[in-house]
Amino acid sequence: MTLDYLVPLLVKGADHNATELSLSENIVRENMHVGDEVEAFRKLIDDDGMTPEQVGDRFGKSHMTIRRRVKLAKVSPRIMETFRAGGVTLQQMEAFALSDDHAAQEAAFDGLATYNRTPEAIRAQLSKEKIAASHRLAQFVGVEAYQQAGGAITRDLFSQDDEDAIFSTTSRLS
Repeated sequence: MTLDYLVPLLVKGADHNATELSLSENIVRENMHVGDEVEAFRKLIDDDGMTPEQVGDRFGKSHMTIRRRVKLAKVSPRIMETFRAGGVTLQQMEAFALSDDHAAQEAAFDGLATYNRTPEAIRAQLSKEKIAASHRLAQFVGVEAYQQAGGAITRDLFSQDDEDAIFSTTSRLS
């Protein structure tokens, strides 16, 4: 990719109505696809060293929105391409982002029938070897004690519940 290229520019004089031009720009333009936004935010953070807070402040987005978009960049490239083509919804992408493991994401994608690729089914598939923090065993042990003993906790960045966590049952605790 080259950073040296021509950008078309149309300059309008004082005889043009600024309100009309602004309205035209905002009505006629096509919104960026979420997949493109995800990749652009990822590049700003990973390649340019910006923080989610800096990106959010610069583009008028909440810091959580930026974190969530960057998390979507960790979804398998194959599933991302299906998303760009319209074969996967944003809600399904958010469910796939529960895991950073591309093989697990693709196994869930391939293992669920098309009609059953609901966000809930995807999350269930990706967390089938884990215990929800709301489970009574997890409540008994507690998040802090589990982590102090070396247990892994997965948090769903797209969950509406701030207390949502999943205990990994595959961790070796001493």
